[in-house]
Amino acid sequence: MGGVWKKFQGRVPPRFMNEELCHRNMAFSLYQADEMPLIRMGGTEVEKLGGDVFRVFVDIVNPRVAPTIMARAAQNGVVRPDLLLVDGKGLEVVAAGFVDNKAVYKAKPTVIPLVDQKDLKRILVRNGTRARPRGRPSCWSRVRGR
Repeated sequence: MGGVWKKFQGRVPPRFMNEELCHRNMAFSLYQADEMPLIRMGGTEVEKLGGDVFRVFVDIVNPRVAPTIMARAAQNGVVRPDLLLVDGKGLEVVAAGFVDNKAVYKAKPTVIPLVDQKDLKRILVRNGTRARPRGRPSCWSRVRGR
């Protein structure tokens, strides 16, 4: 007969502590918003391979805690992929791929899987950019240009 809904019994602070409760909730929300993904284009390196073909390394970094695409969302295919655009007058992207650790790749170049897309000027990244990567992931392209 009557009484208090069980969920709220013992969980709601006394009225004089509401300000403190709201402050904690606000601080957590602002901290969480500050750790949302923020993609940065890092340093770039260009090597001439011969003729008008160049190899371009571009660091793609997410310094925040949250990845751009969560693992479960990528697994279920429920989010839009990240999009990398290459733009420039007279540029043609010949090949593109991802290198997890540029230093290791430079010391011992290995065969890396290439991006399998028709239009390499618009690269779709379906697994997202990791949060605070240990190595700096790099996208490389051989670009033919004048």
